[in-house]
Amino acid sequence: MNQDTIVADLQRILREKLRIHVEHPDQDLFASGLIDSLAFVELVAALELEFRRPIDLLDVELEDFQTLHSIAHFIVTGDQPSDPR
Repeated sequence: MNQDTIVADLQRILREKLRIHVEHPDQDLFASGLIDSLAFVELVAALELEFRRPIDLLDVELEDFQTLHSIAHFIVTGDQPSDPR
């Protein structure tokens, strides 16, 4: 799965599940007001279902979900900080 395919999937998920239209893959989802805390949790749940991968909210950085490109990178690479506990 490549990042371009994932970005297209993310646009579809946001449009169909959250009724959010993202103009550009580098649009800041939080600064633009498209994603708030409730929508963020809904997005994470939708991503876990779509990509069949658990996402531990304790290990997620806000920057990982700031744009469609950063979310795609997160999904492709599985980048999650190591558990400092």
